[in-house]
Amino acid sequence: MNYDAFCSLGKFSNGRDNMFNRLNDAWASALGLSPDAVTGLVEIPQNPYYHLRRDDNASIAEFFYRASYLCKSETKVFGNGGHGFGASKI
Repeated sequence: MNYDAFCSLGKFSNGRDNMFNRLNDAWASALGLSPDAVTGLVEIPQNPYYHLRRDDNASIAEFFYRASYLCKSETKVFGNGGHGFGASKI
């Protein structure tokens, strides 16, 4: 993402026009609830974003380590051509 267009999630309070509230609203919509009903359900980690710069190998390595969580092999099924999310096989 472009740092000039996005540099943080914004203040964590309802009613603001920021990324945090977009995440909260999306979660509420997915659950069929009001945004107020899902307050506290969106978990934001201590360091929720990274500023990557092409010439900063340390920041790239930190981001890569954090993103590698999404690729953890313990919960993935390999070789059957299926996905591990979101769809019923019925």
